[in-house]
Amino acid sequence: MADAMVTGRMSSAKKRAGNRVLAALGISASQAINQLYDHLIEEGSLPFSGKQVRSITAQERAEARSFVRSIPKKNRFSSLTDAEIKRSKLEKILS
Repeated sequence: MADAMVTGRMSSAKKRAGNRVLAALGISASQAINQLYDHLIEEGSLPFSGKQVRSITAQERAEARSFVRSIPKKNRFSSLTDAEIKRSKLEKILS
Protein backbone atom coordinates (compact mmCIF):
# COMPACT_ATOMS: atom_id res chain seq x y z
CA MET A 1 0.00 0.00 0.00
CA ALA A 2 1.34 3.44 -0.92
CA ASP A 3 1.87 6.06 1.79
CA ALA A 4 -0.42 9.10 1.83
CA MET A 5 0.36 12.56 3.16
CA VAL A 6 -1.72 14.40 5.77
CA THR A 7 -1.48 18.20 5.79
CA GLY A 8 -2.48 20.49 8.62
CA ARG A 9 -2.02 24.17 9.39
CA MET A 10 -0.81 25.69 12.65
CA SER A 11 1.32 28.59 13.77
CA SER A 12 5.07 28.26 13.45
CA ALA A 13 5.44 28.77 17.19
CA LYS A 14 3.04 25.89 17.94
CA LYS A 15 4.90 23.64 15.50
CA ARG A 16 8.28 24.44 17.10
CA ALA A 17 6.91 23.89 20.62
CA GLY A 18 5.21 20.66 19.59
CA ASN A 19 8.32 19.37 17.86
CA ARG A 20 10.34 19.99 21.05
CA VAL A 21 7.86 17.89 23.04
CA LEU A 22 7.85 15.15 20.42
CA ALA A 23 11.66 15.10 20.40
CA ALA A 24 11.67 14.77 24.19
CA LEU A 25 9.24 11.86 23.85
CA GLY A 26 11.49 10.30 21.21
CA ILE A 27 8.94 10.27 18.39
CA SER A 28 8.46 12.16 15.15
CA ALA A 29 5.44 14.16 14.03
CA SER A 30 4.62 11.37 11.56
CA GLN A 31 4.68 8.77 14.33
CA ALA A 32 2.43 10.93 16.52
CA ILE A 33 -0.05 11.47 13.69
CA ASN A 34 -0.05 7.74 12.93
CA GLN A 35 -0.79 6.98 16.59
CA LEU A 36 -3.64 9.50 16.52
CA TYR A 37 -5.14 7.91 13.39
CA ASP A 38 -4.71 4.39 14.89
CA HIS A 39 -6.70 5.53 17.93
CA LEU A 40 -9.38 7.19 15.77
CA ILE A 41 -9.81 3.99 13.74
CA GLU A 42 -9.84 1.62 16.73
CA GLU A 43 -11.90 3.69 19.18
CA GLY A 44 -13.92 5.99 16.93
CA SER A 45 -13.00 8.96 19.11
CA LEU A 46 -10.18 11.32 19.96
CA PRO A 47 -7.76 10.12 22.66
CA PHE A 48 -8.17 13.40 24.53
CA SER A 49 -10.72 16.08 25.22
CA GLY A 50 -9.19 19.53 25.40
CA LYS A 51 -6.11 19.36 27.60
CA GLN A 52 -4.68 15.91 28.17
CA VAL A 53 -3.67 15.21 31.76
CA ARG A 54 -0.60 13.07 32.25
CA SER A 55 -0.35 10.77 35.26
CA ILE A 56 2.39 11.61 37.73
CA THR A 57 4.82 8.77 38.43
CA ALA A 58 5.81 7.73 41.95
CA GLN A 59 9.33 8.99 41.27
CA GLU A 60 8.06 12.40 40.12
CA ARG A 61 5.86 12.62 43.22
CA ALA A 62 8.83 11.76 45.48
CA GLU A 63 11.03 14.32 43.72
CA ALA A 64 8.33 16.98 44.12
CA ARG A 65 7.96 16.17 47.84
CA SER A 66 11.72 16.36 48.29
CA PHE A 67 11.84 19.71 46.51
CA VAL A 68 9.03 21.18 48.62
CA ARG A 69 10.69 19.98 51.82
CA SER A 70 13.95 21.63 50.73
CA ILE A 71 12.34 25.09 50.56
CA PRO A 72 13.41 27.10 53.60
CA LYS A 73 10.67 28.09 56.03
CA LYS A 74 10.58 31.85 56.37
CA ASN A 75 7.88 32.96 58.81
CA ARG A 76 7.20 32.76 62.53
CA PHE A 77 4.53 30.08 62.01
CA SER A 78 6.80 27.67 60.15
CA SER A 79 7.79 25.64 63.21
CA LEU A 80 4.33 25.70 64.84
CA THR A 81 1.57 23.12 64.65
CA ASP A 82 -1.83 24.14 63.32
CA ALA A 83 -3.18 24.29 66.89
CA GLU A 84 -0.31 26.57 67.97
CA ILE A 85 -0.93 28.88 65.01
CA LYS A 86 -4.64 29.12 65.85
CA ARG A 87 -3.84 29.83 69.51
CA SER A 88 -1.33 32.53 68.50
CA LYS A 89 -3.85 34.21 66.20
CA LEU A 90 -6.58 34.02 68.84
CA GLU A 91 -4.29 35.55 71.46
CA LYS A 92 -3.52 38.41 69.09
CA ILE A 93 -7.23 39.06 68.50
CA LEU A 94 -8.03 38.98 72.24
CA SER A 95 -5.16 41.24 73.29
